[in-house]
Amino acid sequence: MTGLQSAARAAPGGEAAAEITVELHMTFSGIAAADWERCLPGEAESRAYYTACESCLPEPVAPVVISASCRGEVIGIAPLFHLEYALDTSLQGTARTLTRALARVWPGILALRLIGLGSPLAERCHLGFASDLGSARRTQALRCMMGALEEYAARCGVGLTVLKDVAPDEAGTLRVLLEGLGYTPVQSLPAAVLELPDTEGAYLAGLTRATRKGVRRKLRGASALSVETVSDIDAVAGEIDALYNSTREHSAVDYEALEALPSGYFSAVSRSLGERAVFKLYRTDGQLIGFNLLLLQPDRVIDKFLGMKYPEGPLNDLYVRSWMENVSYCLQHGKRRLQTGQTAYGPKLRLGSTLEPRVIFFRHRSRMINLVLKVLAPWLAFDRNDPALRAYRRNGSAESR
Repeated sequence: MTGLQSAARAAPGGEAAAEITVELHMTFSGIAAADWERCLPGEAESRAYYTACESCLPEPVAPVVISASCRGEVIGIAPLFHLEYALDTSLQGTARTLTRALARVWPGILALRLIGLGSPLAERCHLGFASDLGSARRTQALRCMMGALEEYAARCGVGLTVLKDVAPDEAGTLRVLLEGLGYTPVQSLPAAVLELPDTEGAYLAGLTRATRKGVRRKLRGASALSVETVSDIDAVAGEIDALYNSTREHSAVDYEALEALPSGYFSAVSRSLGERAVFKLYRTDGQLIGFNLLLLQPDRVIDKFLGMKYPEGPLNDLYVRSWMENVSYCLQHGKRRLQTGQTAYGPKLRLGSTLEPRVIFFRHRSRMINLVLKVLAPWLAFDRNDPALRAYRRNGSAESR
């Protein structure tokens, strides 16, 4: 563990604030489970989740966690990630083809090393603080954490520091401080979230007539599918890996390093999270052709990953069957919110989801590069370049596609 100390500024009213110590931890086991839960209570993507992710990385890059402490008690925490990032990652189709041709002429022109708060394997930036921390003290802790992060990045020769996928309830409160520190906000891919009524019938009634009719027709087409709900996937782990990779290969978008899973991810999550990770397994004639990984939180179910075999999955209308299976699961377990991730927005919007924004904050140590990135940021924003989001905004509704 590498310790970095940063003295907090004086508290309001002139009272001297106790010193805040920032530490960079080489492993998630460096943070006590109770400290993590105190700062980030109830999260499905918990310390156990991040420990699972860490365990299946062939060559983990450390440090992986940053924490702030006062008088020996952890008061702030966030996971860290390291990435060799290609500036054109958000671009798709022809635009990506052109930029990659440019990169072949000038190797390395699009590549930047970065270190940031958050994780490519998480639904949001898990930056958390002790619940009894006042707003002024929280600001001091975050300022110390960002200072330590930038100091560490500079020692490593990394110029770009980021906060990845900050959720809307946090983005507003962080914006003033981060912009004061020179960070620029840019829109990331939003999360799709479905707010559910009391019953499945009420949910279907809230859809458009055409969508409701289509759901019922596809459920009839999926009648041959059987579904099993499990948390232990040892017997089918290899098949699940193959189904996920098959789905990635058939995806309309490719976000490269931001969506690549480490080998053994699903097995590690299954073992580490236990009953908080639920797998829905879909079979036809005894053959596994699809799965869903669901993560359970007190306020929602997160549909983390869907994988299917091609062409069997689409031919059996597996997407709609899994969607309605997840709606039923939410209602049976008293969850009124189904979160379904940051890609494939078309069907999610048609099926009643709304978009929950995510924001990336970035800063490069070089003033010149930082200026260039600020100019490019609106054009490289993920929400601007996702084809389904472009179509949605162009047509004004999900139903018009």
